[in-house]
Amino acid sequence: MSKDGSLRWYVSSKIPLRDSTTGAVMGVVCTSSDITERRELEQEILDISNREQRRLGSDMHDGLGQELTGLSLLLKGLEVQLSREVPQYLPQLTKISELLAHTIQSTRSLARGLAPVNLERGGLPEALRHLAVRCSDMYGLECTFADATQRLPELDECSATHLYRIAQEATTNAARYAHARHLTIQLRTTSRKLQLGVTDDGIGLSAGLAKGKPGMGLKIMEYRARMMGGTLAFEEPGAGTQVLFTCPLQLLRQARTRPQHNA
Repeated sequence: MSKDGSLRWYVSSKIPLRDSTTGAVMGVVCTSSDITERRELEQEILDISNREQRRLGSDMHDGLGQELTGLSLLLKGLEVQLSREVPQYLPQLTKISELLAHTIQSTRSLARGLAPVNLERGGLPEALRHLAVRCSDMYGLECTFADATQRLPELDECSATHLYRIAQEATTNAARYAHARHLTIQLRTTSRKLQLGVTDDGIGLSAGLAKGKPGMGLKIMEYRARMMGGTLAFEEPGAGTQVLFTCPLQLLRQARTRPQHNA
């Protein structure tokens, strides 16, 4: 932390300096590089991606979703008229209405997936609660959300989205690769830290991944964790797996005041 209160990031390495004859350690060669600007640029790239996803989600919900809803209302009026004049066409129209209703629901789900966290409507806890419900519906398992936060900081939308995506990827891996039947998403805070955990009762993530092809999901989770200044741990204490993200609250608060770049 600098004197002005801002955070700067460094990558350091320490290499033992050994005696060429005895091999004894005579000293340590230390190097340190300031990577603050690089991290800010990487964060801005993620911010741009998140903003575009939120924009697409908003356009889909407010544009396409509203137009489809209007079309559904017109079909209901037409359905009433046909039931009086040409009732033989009513079954076909009913099928069209059902298909349109399904399309509206799919559109809303896609829009919610592009912009999963709404800070004005419950923020991250509410988004994780919806994720648990959606996970149960999609994978046919029991997924619950436990909110154990005491003083959740005012996260910006970018940080909240990072946390949501980490939980989303962890639940997906547990369902697809670990073959879990029960999942728990927990968000908790202490006086200094925020923790996000996803625990399952599956066969173990390492065993599950050995049978499948997880792709870039785990690497992206770890990258998101690093960008927030946190750590991501994968633990297999026995049956099942626990994915645990931990980050100092100070860094999450600092993220709200990081400099903004023009896209």
